[in-house]
Amino acid sequence: MVEAIAKLNIVIERMYQNGIKEFKKSVKLRIAYAFFLLEHNKTNKTNQTRSLEELEIAKKLNPQFDEEFLIYRYSRMITEENTNQKGEEKEEYDVVGMIAFTNSRKLVVEYIVSASQLHKDFWFELLEDMPSRLNFLLLDMDKLSNIGSKINNAVKQTREYWRQLIKINGNVPSILMLYGKFLVYVLNEKGSDLIKKSKKIAFQNFEENHKLNKDIDSAPDQQATINVGYNKGEPGFMKKVSKNMMRLFGYQKEELLEKKINMLMPSVYSDVHDKYLTHFLECRFEI
Repeated sequence: MVEAIAKLNIVIERMYQNGIKEFKKSVKLRIAYAFFLLEHNKTNKTNQTRSLEELEIAKKLNPQFDEEFLIYRYSRMITEENTNQKGEEKEEYDVVGMIAFTNSRKLVVEYIVSASQLHKDFWFELLEDMPSRLNFLLLDMDKLSNIGSKINNAVKQTREYWRQLIKINGNVPSILMLYGKFLVYVLNEKGSDLIKKSKKIAFQNFEENHKLNKDIDSAPDQQATINVGYNKGEPGFMKKVSKNMMRLFGYQKEELLEKKINMLMPSVYSDVHDKYLTHFLECRFEI
């Protein structure tokens, strides 16, 4: 019986491989194959790697919204399985979730910009030379209809990616503010609650940062503490350091202030630290 199942799995895998050779751009087929590899032997490192490779390829083939969710979910299952095998605690940052959040945020912003520009084009076309047009029928209705169709699609995509985004993290001030203003000023819909929420969270973040400043000022000398500031595009600058921290690393205050904190790290960590710090400071990302 076991041998028969093993042979059947081999036949199924060959069918998937032949199908992918024939239909290289089929997202559904690659997701199904990835799931087969994952379920066939969850503890097999090779299968996990191959499954992730198929999911990465599928991600680049412009998957639909529901397919993106499956890609995200299966990728996360593999990540969690690896964590369980190692017997370690779950990492503070879920890399798969972080990637999904970053991609969704990028797409929300892109579609908001697209929809806003299309609204602008629509009204420009509608109002252009209107005083000289004696008959409404002289308007280029085909062109207006085409722009209107693009607007509907852009708005639909914006809403879909927004729903996906807030399932992962719905407390990012910048994106709440952007989407709220999009609803209010572009779509003429209710979005003031999102704008208020954005301001509230931003204020709370400011209060937390202010508390950190006070804490480091009053920190006992025996504590090695660093206050790190952030400017968009340039994360991780040391703003304040305690005396013991300077003694511990052997630096003077002038050598540390306004320098990046990753100067204190081995290159294996410092090379990627900016990326993680940027994401945390912008999104307060937790899953």
